[in-house]
Amino acid sequence: MAIEVFGVKLGIRVNTPEVLEEITAFLPPGWQAIPDSAPVVDHLFSLIMGGPALRRGGRPYNILYSGSWRAVRSLKRDEALDGLARLIDVQVALQAPRHVFVHAGVVAWQGRGLLIPGRSRSGKTTLVKALVDAGAVYYSDEYAALDEAGRVLPWSRPLNIRQTHNGPGTPTAIEDIGGKAGTVPLPVGWIIDTAYKPEAEWQPEILSPVQSALCLLDNTLIARIEPRRALPILRMAAMGGLGLRSPRGEAKTMADPLLSHLY
Repeated sequence: MAIEVFGVKLGIRVNTPEVLEEITAFLPPGWQAIPDSAPVVDHLFSLIMGGPALRRGGRPYNILYSGSWRAVRSLKRDEALDGLARLIDVQVALQAPRHVFVHAGVVAWQGRGLLIPGRSRSGKTTLVKALVDAGAVYYSDEYAALDEAGRVLPWSRPLNIRQTHNGPGTPTAIEDIGGKAGTVPLPVGWIIDTAYKPEAEWQPEILSPVQSALCLLDNTLIARIEPRRALPILRMAAMGGLGLRSPRGEAKTMADPLLSHLY
C-alpha cells in the first residue's frame, strides 16, 4: 500500500495481505491512500510478520525494515507495528515539505494551542494527560505540527502512557480517559518550557519571542539539516505565543493552576 501524510508519500509492503488491514490502526492522523497509478514514494517500509525463523530451531520473528535498515526484529507482533508507527512519524517529520514538526505535547485551551516542547521521557505525556483531565482539548503528546502560518495542527495519536519512567508506554485513546481530540488548526497561544523535577515549584519566567523560538528550534527534527526552512515557521509560532519557563513538580498538581492563569 502507499499513503500520503502532510505531503510525504510512503510505501508499506508486507508478506501477507491481511496485515494491510491491521496496519491501518497504526497510521498517522490524516493519512490518505495513494492510487496504484502513482507508485513512486519518498520512503519505503517492509514488514515481515511472523516470518520464517532466522536460524535452525529458532522462532518466527516479526521484522521491520525502514528502507534497507532493519529497524525492528521481535517475537512480539505489537513491537513491529509500534515501530512502524514511530518511524512513519519520523519520516513525515523529516520530509514534510510545508510543515515543521517539533517534539512537543500539545493541547488546546480557549481556542489557542499550548505547546510543551521536550524530548522523549521529559514528562510531556504526563503533563498533557493532566491538562486534558483539567479540561484542555488533546492535540498531541509527541509532535507539534506547525504550518506555514505558525498554526498548530492536530496530530492526535493515542497517548503513550508509561507506568514507570523507564518502562514501555501503553497506547491509550484519548476518549478512553474521558478526553476529546481537537480537529482544527489553531494559533499558538503559549509555549511552556518545563520538565519534571521532584518537589519543584512552578515559578515561571517570561521568555522573549527569540527565546521561545530557540526553545522550539532545540526540539525540531529538521533543525540541523534545514534550519532556514524551520526558522520562519518557528518564528511565526513564537511571535503569536507567550513563552514561559520553569521546572515543575507533579503534573496533576500543576495543571489546574496553570490553565487558570492563561488568558
